[in-house]
Amino acid sequence: MHTKLLNTTALAALLFVTSCLDHRLPTSSAQIQSQDVATNLAAPLGLAFDDKGQLWITEVAAGRVSVMTPDGKIYPAITGFSVSVSPENTPDGLNHLTYKDGILYILHGVDEKMYKANVGSFKPGNPPLTVAQLTSEPIGQFVLDYKFPEDTQDSNLYNLIFGPNGDLYIADAGQNTIIKRTPAGVLSVFATLPSIPNPTMVGPPVIQAVATGIAFDGQKFLVTSLVASLFHQAKHGFIKSTLREISPSTRMVSPVW
Repeated sequence: MHTKLLNTTALAALLFVTSCLDHRLPTSSAQIQSQDVATNLAAPLGLAFDDKGQLWITEVAAGRVSVMTPDGKIYPAITGFSVSVSPENTPDGLNHLTYKDGILYILHGVDEKMYKANVGSFKPGNPPLTVAQLTSEPIGQFVLDYKFPEDTQDSNLYNLIFGPNGDLYIADAGQNTIIKRTPAGVLSVFATLPSIPNPTMVGPPVIQAVATGIAFDGQKFLVTSLVASLFHQAKHGFIKSTLREISPSTRMVSPVW
């Protein structure tokens, strides 16, 4: 059962704050330039470009995947995903997605599944697909059934990236692990992020490293994680974020920052 939920609003704020810790802050807002490219999206989270330059977006609060064309127009593409409300009173369900060879791979943390949608022939403006038309894989159940040394008895399929040999690597924020899926659909545990000692006098003696982001640079994986507890957030007003690298050959997890 999915019990450890991520507040997407807090996470977005966190990524902004932690990305600025090692840099000088701008002296005025005029130094930061941004432009709205889409509005009225319902808690957007995951983003993935396809080979046509279209941007696919998960909208958590709407239980929907939308597509934005290169000219900035947005159309509903897949509807009917379940939507839950987290203990923090934020929408929860859809997480990140990725695209390869006409297929969208879409993670749903509450359903504990990865959905696959063939969108190679989908044209923006066509009637949207429904979740009932998609195939799915119960990857979260694989995580729940696996006997981890540090078992949280939880799963939250959160982020994913393609790596060597066409294998898919999935960051599970509930179990703090990276799952490897081969093109044939065979699952295995690739690496687990170890907990770290609690650096404060508040809360439990160790703190979980919650896997949230994953990237592959051609030689190694980079994984972001939140090292946090409600005690830290309440006491210090922030959540610490870390970056670790994982070697595909040795599967060694090493801190980067």
